[in-house]
Amino acid sequence: MSPRLFVVIVLYQTRVEACVSYRDLIRAATHLDKDDSSLSILLFDNSPEPNSAAELATGTIYHHATHNEGVAGAYNYALQLALAQGSEWLLTLDQDTSLPDRFLVDMLNAARSLSSDTNMAAIVPQVFSDDRLISPHFYAAGAWPRLLPAGFRGKSRAPLFGINSASLLRVATLESIGGYDPAFWLDASDHVLFARLARAGKGAYVLGGVRVQQSLSHLDRATSLSPSRLRNILEAESAFWDSEMTYWAGGMHTLVMLRHLLGMWRRREDPVLCRLVAGSIVDRIVHTRRFRLERWTRARQHLDDRKGY
Repeated sequence: MSPRLFVVIVLYQTRVEACVSYRDLIRAATHLDKDDSSLSILLFDNSPEPNSAAELATGTIYHHATHNEGVAGAYNYALQLALAQGSEWLLTLDQDTSLPDRFLVDMLNAARSLSSDTNMAAIVPQVFSDDRLISPHFYAAGAWPRLLPAGFRGKSRAPLFGINSASLLRVATLESIGGYDPAFWLDASDHVLFARLARAGKGAYVLGGVRVQQSLSHLDRATSLSPSRLRNILEAESAFWDSEMTYWAGGMHTLVMLRHLLGMWRRREDPVLCRLVAGSIVDRIVHTRRFRLERWTRARQHLDDRKGY
């Protein structure tokens, strides 16, 4: 029997017709067998203004959010629709992911083969930014990020962390852990999700050989982040290390940030951004984990005031 699949693509200030993920997804669907060809697709639009009427493929739903709910809000909305439709798997995508033609064929075949192995809660491809492998990864000694070899296929001994886009998630497991944490509405949401899957004793299967291309602006030094965007990244990453990882790992993260800051200084990057990173490092040295997490919790109460990047 074919696994029932629900797909969600998060849009932000992008026209439907210009969405790389949607274009590639529809093309990939043409390679499916007849029994697999029925897809439910949700376009969740966080843009300030809704898209004008666009021609949508059969099975596509368009939803415009009244305010920017980030990826966590979009994926949790999709989770509820997937549950209502009886879908077994949820495929999460953002708008800038380029998918190979046989992506859906390979992912559904993997889902079919793992249908009885409920300990496997996620199926992830290997994701590249240009020729740089960026996902999935694990943390050596619980702290140092390490990538699996290109082409790796199978399960990892260590808990795996994948990026949100192009991850195939088992709907029942995702519901059992409460879905995505709305506090991590935009950044670090995938880190938190995979950490909580691991805590629940669930793993991820790496589909080596399926190569996905991802455009990530914060990996491109030619694309400057706004100070508010960088601040949100730094705060969310710090909260992830404090809430989900060990004290040892948090300390190692601070050292990694220091190395990153030295690189920014050498490259003469924007002084405003350098000061933000330096301030985050000082914060992690001066304040306790408990203090930072309590401050993070208070800040989440005013989350809507910070949205709209």
